Amino acid sequence: MAVDPVAEVPQVPARLLGWLKLLHQKARVDDDWSRSGAPDPGWDSYSTAPLTSWPRFDLIESAYAIALLADRTPAWRELYVDILDRLIRRYVTWWGAVDWMTLKGRDPQRHAYPEEWRGTFIPAHLFGDYEAPGWTGDGLEPWGHQPDPIGADGNLFYKGFLSLLLGLRERISGEDRWEDRFAVVPDADEGGWVYSHRAVNETLVRQWGSRPEGCHCENTKIFPYCLSAAGLALFVRDGNAGSDSHWVFEQWFAEAQRRYLHHGRDGAVTGSILYHDPIAGVSMPGLPPIDLGLAFYLAAQRPEIAEQLWSAVVNALGWRAAEGPVAHIPDEPRVVSLGRVMARELGDEAAAARLDAFADELEPTWTDDRGFFFGFGLGEEHPRGQPNATMLLAEAIDRPGRWREALSPVTDDRFVQPSVREVDFPVLGLHQAAFDPQSESLFVSTYAASATDGATTSFTIANLDDAPRWLVFDGDRPHSRTRLVDGRTLEVTCGVGEHHFRIHRRQGGA
Repeated sequence: MAVDPVAEVPQVPARLLGWLKLLHQKARVDDDWSRSGAPDPGWDSYSTAPLTSWPRFDLIESAYAIALLADRTPAWRELYVDILDRLIRRYVTWWGAVDWMTLKGRDPQRHAYPEEWRGTFIPAHLFGDYEAPGWTGDGLEPWGHQPDPIGADGNLFYKGFLSLLLGLRERISGEDRWEDRFAVVPDADEGGWVYSHRAVNETLVRQWGSRPEGCHCENTKIFPYCLSAAGLALFVRDGNAGSDSHWVFEQWFAEAQRRYLHHGRDGAVTGSILYHDPIAGVSMPGLPPIDLGLAFYLAAQRPEIAEQLWSAVVNALGWRAAEGPVAHIPDEPRVVSLGRVMARELGDEAAAARLDAFADELEPTWTDDRGFFFGFGLGEEHPRGQPNATMLLAEAIDRPGRWREALSPVTDDRFVQPSVREVDFPVLGLHQAAFDPQSESLFVSTYAASATDGATTSFTIANLDDAPRWLVFDGDRPHSRTRLVDGRTLEVTCGVGEHHFRIHRRQGGA
């Protein structure tokens, strides 16, 4: 029996489709991230306090699975690009940079930090008179007042993560819409600033290149975690544009190996510091969850170091054990969700099996309108954004190395091949969309993304050479509800629901 060719095309699993539905809804919420407004409460500003408990980090984390989804449906990218544009537009607002805009100088509450931060986030001998991680501190020495969140010397992480978002958008779309100049925090007291993707990266490279020990991620701390994320942004940009900016990461990593990473007797990396403060002359020891995040950002840049960090983390937490409870932090589920990402990415079958099974205990939930999320036992009104984004990134990693592959240069011709456009999402969704150049066939599988089965909708097929010569089949039957739009575009009309289309070029004569 012949194998249905659609079965050989990559597809998006149901849970990822459900999460995509919720992320699309959230990205399209009409909230106001300006100085006079506030983000919708659905954006996660709670996770991992005091480090990432800002809504900006929900934007960042949500982008990662999008990068893998775009590789699953390479002939349909418009939805992913639209979501990323909406994330980026929020990122460059007042609320996207709210910590840099408001947490200035010394923290007046530094004497009242929770006792559990002593020795974990703050050196014990400085506790009570030292700013915790997360306090950005514009105005602190050695930089003084530098209100521009991108140009500031002491705010590496903001421009690093913005560069990563812009690079992912560029890789997925094949073009850089954000190379045009855009406003950053236009309602700041100083009137805002204007940048482009190129200018963001040039600022990052200029500052980092002059500081081999690493830029301050916030005044006055150097975080290997944030610097590795910024390095990943340059890695992606170089792959997209053929540029050569990643050298600043390489220069820094040579220093980091010596100054910020811990090694065992065999030379393997066993852990890292949380941060180094060159002004106070202290290095804060790291913890397994921090090492896990560092391994994630190093996976594409230094896979051998990521493997070593992962080995140390998984041994410390016992995630390969066949029995017993899974070590995790119940109110910080991002730790176990990121562990699941790394187990799958690095091909650790024992840990992946253990964490996959544990994920099914974390309240996997389907909504009435076909959305999907994990509740994590938190009992919150809205799905927790950061750990859900990371958990669904794990679901998208179907084989080792998939995360690294999604960050590497595109090697096929997807940007000029036949592709699907103008899909009426979230009425109709696609779980398959890929072009096979050998058979000159575009395979498209649809589903009802909302409870509108049976309604009629349409989409277009673009980038066709001589569109009248292309035929449309639904399964093994010719699909007659097609219309020629122009010499390179067809419109396909269909019922909302499950279809398996094959669009291929007619061979021979007319």
